Amino acid sequence: MSEDRTATPPFNPLDAAHLNDPDGPLAVARTRCPVSFPRPNLASVVTDEDVRYVLSRPEVYSNRGNFAIDGELELPAQLITMIDPPEHTELRGRLLRWFAPPRLRALRPEVERIVDKAMAGLPASGEVDLYESFVRAVPASVVFAFIGLPEHLWRDLEDWTDVINETMPEPLIDLPEMGNMIQAITEVVDRRRAGPPELRDVIDGLLHPQSGEQELSNVAAVTHIMQLILAATDTTRSLILNTVYSLLATDQWQTLARDRSKVANAVEESLRLDTPLQFVLRTAVREDTIGDTVIPAETKVLISLQSGNRDEQSWGPDAEEFRLDRDAASAHLAFGRGIHTCIGAPLARLESVCALNALLDAYPRMSLSDSYQWEKVRAPMMRRPKNLLVVLG
Repeated sequence: MSEDRTATPPFNPLDAAHLNDPDGPLAVARTRCPVSFPRPNLASVVTDEDVRYVLSRPEVYSNRGNFAIDGELELPAQLITMIDPPEHTELRGRLLRWFAPPRLRALRPEVERIVDKAMAGLPASGEVDLYESFVRAVPASVVFAFIGLPEHLWRDLEDWTDVINETMPEPLIDLPEMGNMIQAITEVVDRRRAGPPELRDVIDGLLHPQSGEQELSNVAAVTHIMQLILAATDTTRSLILNTVYSLLATDQWQTLARDRSKVANAVEESLRLDTPLQFVLRTAVREDTIGDTVIPAETKVLISLQSGNRDEQSWGPDAEEFRLDRDAASAHLAFGRGIHTCIGAPLARLESVCALNALLDAYPRMSLSDSYQWEKVRAPMMRRPKNLLVVLG
């Protein structure tokens, strides 16, 4: 049915309580008003069908303004997640070279080294916060190595990234951590620009174009590096942490320890059930209709990936359950769809599988702490627990 714009919508992304605990309101929204208007010029789309529809129509739903409910982020150069073709097409092709299967296969030993280093900091037994003692460092270190950032900057970059992710989609322009990150990456780019092109990492690829590619300014290169960092750190931390939590909470950890053939499917099911990036934003460049609801031109559209991934119409009556053996779990929307599908998805999967296997090897009888209570991290767009207290066993 058409949405009544005078009624209070069951899900409001501007309500902190709804963002902290969205599943109930989203379930009501899917049934009662799959397209709603939490406020003028902001639409919310929550069903699997409608989410896929919007994501598949970039010519109508522009990427400009993504990650900002009000207006657009003010940045010196536009991010790949905030531009449309043809600019998006050229930049995406340029970055995709670094995520090609041969490069990721070559990167795997470095990922395993980083995971092993993090594992070495864990005790043989006892209670630990798995986030602070293991998960936090792995994705950040992997993406910094992948990009080509020097290791002495990793700790500071990790801390600044945490603050920025906790702030989005609020304005970032006056955030000190944003300025610190820009300055640090700019200094690296300046040094690398002056050196010979070795094409050994992403920084070289951005600074030294190949045939047919445009020359990027240092400002543009810094902006794209920041985007890769922000997109690849907390999302992958969330994926690893959410997967471990679901396996422990549903008593399937030991099952997986005995049969590793389901590790990859466990990651996919976690992406579906607990989508790390809960929503993305688009802007309607012209009037459109979703179902029988009119979306006026220039309306911001919040696309709930989390809700689409729990839609009972697509995933069945057990859509809100974690099933290690779920068929076609990889059909989820966690990485988006269409031309803006996350280019880092293969790297996130690689890191998560490596981290899970390492934990399963070392702690096949790991369990949740008796005192543990799940609490969502303070980051409006992210979904993961603030910490994860486990008994290593």
